[in-house]
Formats: sequence, C-alpha cells, structure tokens
Amino acid sequence: MRSSSPSIVTVPANGNETVIGKIPHRLALAGGWIDQPFVSMHNPSPPGSMVVVALEPDCWFMERAGMAGGTRRVALELWGGALPDRPPAELVRELYRAENDGKPEPSGSQDMIGLIYPGISRLDYDARHEDGYFPVHIESCRDPVWFSAGSLMVALAASRFNGNRTRMASASSFRRSIIRRLTMRLRSR
Repeated sequence: MRSSSPSIVTVPANGNETVIGKIPHRLALAGGWIDQPFVSMHNPSPPGSMVVVALEPDCWFMERAGMAGGTRRVALELWGGALPDRPPAELVRELYRAENDGKPEPSGSQDMIGLIYPGISRLDYDARHEDGYFPVHIESCRDPVWFSAGSLMVALAASRFNGNRTRMASASSFRRSIIRRLTMRLRSR
C-alpha cells in the first residue's frame, strides 16, 4: 500500500501500519560494539574493524532485531523518510547528534554509517580517534552483487538488550538455544 508521499511506503504489520520509507536498514555483518570506547579501548592493536551493510527498505523487520531500527526511526523523523542529498559523513554526524541528544551513554556511530553509506562498508575504529565514537577510516563496496545473490536472513528472536551496557555481556540463553537448534538442523541436511 503506498502513501500519498512517493518517498514513503507503508505495509501492514500486526494490524498496524509501519512506515518503511526510503532510508536503508543496517545489518551488522561482522563484528560489533567496536564503536564503543569501553570496547575499543581494550584493542591491543588498533584499529578494530566491523562490517555493516545498507539494505534496501523493501520489507519490515521486527523491532529489536539488530537492524538499527531505533536509529532508523530517528532518521525517518529527522529527514522525512528519505536521505538528504548531502555528503554521507555530514549526515552521519547530524543523525548521531539527533539520536544521542541528552543521553548519558551515547550510542556509537556504526548504526548511522550502516544506514547512510551505500553498499557494504568496513569501519575501522580506534579509541584514540574522536574518543572512539567515529571510525578512523571507512571503506565501502557499492556493488555487492555477491552479497545479494548468496545471502539468506533467518529471524531468531528480538533482542532483550534495553540500552543498559552493563547487561550487554549476558547473552540470552533462549537465543543461544535457537541458534544451536538451527545449526544442528542445517548440519543434518
């Protein structure tokens, strides 16, 4: 179902209408949390890297699924459903400020970068660079045909992380058991 605005597409989800918009989703493909100084400061040989993927917004993802949904919602509100035509680095910092305004523990920048930089991007973080919140280097592949041709996403369960970093280390046993069962099923084929 299309809305009156050409930049926003709505689809029914659980009886509600969810705004999809034209802003990509962010998938953390490899690594994570390295954009947090309390993690990157322990890296013995910086920089530490992670890889994010900007996914075209053609479907709805469940909340708390690790797709940067909260950051994406801020971007949708901030820019009216589509990315402005400005340099990506400038947009990352604008979105970073908007999402972290007034927060005692600011989020890192990898969610913003994954939403704004097209394709697949490797982000290199060093705690000594801008307090560890922004990468020292970004390298992007803007034609990742191999990724879209050979990828499959499997929904497991929504994250129970509530923003309290002290609870971050305790992974959900429920999620671990789902991953274990899925792995066993795939191996038995």
